[in-house]
Amino acid sequence: MRAGRVLSRLFGGPRHPRSVTVGTWTRIGEGVILGERVQLGDWSQVGDRSRIGPDSVFGPWARVGADVTIGARVRLGSHTRVQDGVTVPDDAVLGDGDLVTPDGIIPDRCGGFTTTILRGGAFISGPFGKFLVPLEESDPDELTDQMVDDHQWGRSDALEPCRCFRPPRPEEEEPAFRAVRSRQKLHRLGLWPRPAPVLIEPGGISPEESDPSPAP
Repeated sequence: MRAGRVLSRLFGGPRHPRSVTVGTWTRIGEGVILGERVQLGDWSQVGDRSRIGPDSVFGPWARVGADVTIGARVRLGSHTRVQDGVTVPDDAVLGDGDLVTPDGIIPDRCGGFTTTILRGGAFISGPFGKFLVPLEESDPDELTDQMVDDHQWGRSDALEPCRCFRPPRPEEEEPAFRAVRSRQKLHRLGLWPRPAPVLIEPGGISPEESDPSPAP
């Protein structure tokens, strides 16, 4: 018996079939139902009242929100995130870092990242893109982490106008941050485009076109 299952039984958490494999530091919410032979990778998470179909596999750091239904034989890549209330059909395969929303999939939205502090802000780099984020001295230290978390869960698109191709050179920092602030103003006015999702079809995931390229 895996350690995760032992701890959940000791502390009154959910019980699941013996064929379920639970990784290190996996979190399973209240009222979760796991099917036979489900595999939950290290640091993965299943939200409250979610149902995971038999033979489904979560990669490391894959997370689903509350009230999610995952069909049978579904594959969630590393750092995949599924928003609350979403239903993923049988046999769907989601790539690393995908964000699954009620409207469809935004590819490469999640994953690990690094933050470099610059004069006037921070440069964030990860598999979901590169971002130049203006900061004020009064901003809390955890602001960039919160912005990335909100971006990955689809709670906010505030990072979208901060997209860039590379970190600015020292002589470029001031005009670069000034340009990003102008984009952020457009975003607040609702004039900045949102990324197009890929639709979930009844028979699986349809790889329709999306536009992940940075804004000019």
